[in-house]
Amino acid sequence: MEEKRYIKQEKGITLIALIITIIVMLILVAVTIQVTISGGIFSKAGEATKGYKEGELKERIEIAKAVAMANGGGKLYKDALAEALIKDGIINDVETDIVEKGEGNFEITTKDGSKFEIELEERAVPGVIAYKNLQYSDGQGGTAIIPKGFTVSGAKDEQIVKNGLVIYLIPEEEITSVDWTNEEGILEAQQSYDQYVWIPVNYTASGETEEHDLDTGFLKLFHRNEWTVFGKNDQGLTFSEVYKEPYEVSEYEEEKIEYYAMMKSVQDNYGFYIGRYEAGSTELRTNSSTDTNLVVRRDQYPYNNVAWGLSMTDVNSEVTTSSVNHGHGAVYLSRHMYNGEELGVEPTLIYGVQWDAVLNFVKDSTHNVTNSSNWGNYLNNNYKIGDGAKCCVWTSATTSSPQYVNGPLDVIARSDYQEGNMLTTGASDEFRVKNLYDIAGNMAEWTMEYRVDTISRSPVGGDGLSNGGEAGASYRSYTNVYGLGAQIGFRPALYIKNN
Repeated sequence: MEEKRYIKQEKGITLIALIITIIVMLILVAVTIQVTISGGIFSKAGEATKGYKEGELKERIEIAKAVAMANGGGKLYKDALAEALIKDGIINDVETDIVEKGEGNFEITTKDGSKFEIELEERAVPGVIAYKNLQYSDGQGGTAIIPKGFTVSGAKDEQIVKNGLVIYLIPEEEITSVDWTNEEGILEAQQSYDQYVWIPVNYTASGETEEHDLDTGFLKLFHRNEWTVFGKNDQGLTFSEVYKEPYEVSEYEEEKIEYYAMMKSVQDNYGFYIGRYEAGSTELRTNSSTDTNLVVRRDQYPYNNVAWGLSMTDVNSEVTTSSVNHGHGAVYLSRHMYNGEELGVEPTLIYGVQWDAVLNFVKDSTHNVTNSSNWGNYLNNNYKIGDGAKCCVWTSATTSSPQYVNGPLDVIARSDYQEGNMLTTGASDEFRVKNLYDIAGNMAEWTMEYRVDTISRSPVGGDGLSNGGEAGASYRSYTNVYGLGAQIGFRPALYIKNN
């Protein structure tokens, strides 16, 4: 049988077809590249990645905002947000990365250069100068207004409202050199810069906000008190009938205007400031001193031998007695102590109603305001003064040439109560209550209050020549406005400028 053989036929493409295929593929590649470039596929992918990162960043910022609001009592404060953003690594520095754009709007610049706009509220921070009047919260329910130009103390025990919130007037070029971390640094600040303490007057005993009524009276914690030491005077008048303010006469309209401006400020801001110390002088004062450098600092000579003013209606003229020029009185000095400085407060000599608000603030079971022997520089009290303080024993020459002895030393009460002492400002921590010094004793302090039956002004608080049981912190005396003595000084107050 004949064997059949099959040959397998191989199939393929011709050379021409191969060339055509290659050309078509090249065209397709070129078209694909062109579409990719012109169509923005790469850029769109980049935008998608950027959008994802921005979305993630926004989400992290929202989380930081929530944390900040929780720490800010429901409000979004700049400092709280900055702390949360820095902790999460979103920004580097609060000063450079959170910038105000005006009217509460801020721009946040993140580490990668992204920018976001946000509305923030600002509040005062300890150790930082307030560039405008700012709200302050101490974290324990206490609030205050920190005026422009002032700084909340960096010392922990000076930051709580109920314990006496302290503010300092520190120049911008010196603020970073203040060391708040140790006692030596804090003492240096107390000796170098003016200080004031916030007096809150905003709540009743039940914690409810007081009614405001300028026409019929004061806040409940802002009025003249009928302290038991007074009773009635020899004409049968009560304390509030004898001591009045403001002095409303046509020749002295300025006092009335200032008084009601102060009252309005206190009611709007729920408090005011008074000097932490009695008014001090960097120079030793005698009965022949004219104006000297006025400060509100620790370990300074008392600004004594100072009149209230030339007359009941003239506080701007210098006071001259027996051909001796004694310089300006306490009212003028208080009002003009910060001339030329852009601050968020108006300074004034303390009013009697403010003094009583201070006493309401400081009084407790150990600080009796009618019998204050145990917490003031009085004849009948023993106490210690520390380093930096000075003590002057009263003698017949005290007014003309006082002689001070440096502390530390123990001061012993005289059994016959015939010889007292005059101290420099803040000399003894035994006389500190709620971060205020010498509210009781040391210097009797001029106020704006006047006595109607004598047409005299009223110094308050007793002095180093008094018995604290008879002339406690609430004690009023009365003196001619041009009268001056080594035992009379004053204390400035500040009220917030209303925006």
